[in-house]
Amino acid sequence: MASETEKRAKLTGSPFAFVLNKDGSLCRWQLFLFIAISLCVKASASLALQNLELIEITVKQQKLSVELAANSHTRMVGLSERKSMPEDRGMLFAYKKEKMLSFWMRDTYIPLSIAFLNSSGTILNILDMDPLNTTPRYRSVEPAQFALETHIGWFERHGIRVGDRIYFHVPDSAIAD
Repeated sequence: MASETEKRAKLTGSPFAFVLNKDGSLCRWQLFLFIAISLCVKASASLALQNLELIEITVKQQKLSVELAANSHTRMVGLSERKSMPEDRGMLFAYKKEKMLSFWMRDTYIPLSIAFLNSSGTILNILDMDPLNTTPRYRSVEPAQFALETHIGWFERHGIRVGDRIYFHVPDSAIAD
């Protein structure tokens, strides 16, 4: 014998039949709870990105304001889910020590270029990345401590190449692994 919930699921086609009244409508408190939880989850993800420290980097007399992604959560989220970014902005991914780095573009809508930097800020390699393409992995050619993401073509437009040095300061205390 089918339970009342199973009957409602068949009737409505909803896998969430347990939140429906007999007439198929949502209970007010359950609807409120669902909306509140959804907003909290979205707000916490947005808040984490909005509160990132901004630092200024300089390379070949070009200045760029970058958000600092210096812990596992901010590095994992990166620039994903963003639909836009000011032209003079980017994100600097910082790690405690040099290691082989690998990035992908899952849920990243902005076309980006990435430069991998060693511990002294020297560019090891620069790659252009395809938005929303999860297949390629963009890797450093040798161990790197930093990765800098900017709008696609930013490095080329400013004559910045492999071997150039990027100047910035990230306190060791700001980096968590």
